[in-house]
Amino acid sequence: MFRSLALVAAVAVGFALVGGHALAAEEKTIDNLKIGKVDGTKITVESDKGDKHTAEVAGDAKITLDGKAAKLSELKEGTKVKVTIKKDDGKITVLKIEASSK
Repeated sequence: MFRSLALVAAVAVGFALVGGHALAAEEKTIDNLKIGKVDGTKITVESDKGDKHTAEVAGDAKITLDGKAAKLSELKEGTKVKVTIKKDDGKITVLKIEASSK
């Protein structure tokens, strides 16, 4: 009996730890932005309300310009973008950038 209870408790703690970690990392996509600045591996984007945010771009981030693969350095100020970010323990990392020059 005690052994079964200990096993159930261990499994419950394991699920809680895994579940807590999954909740810590949150991904979301944000549209209607424009590039303010690209500086090395960081990008600053601006919302239509004028809010600016700077974040690190992941080394394996998928970047497209007008539907074609692009490099971060090819993106220019004022270019319209949709970004997918991951927020983990307060740190924001860009996972995907979909840019449009049109």
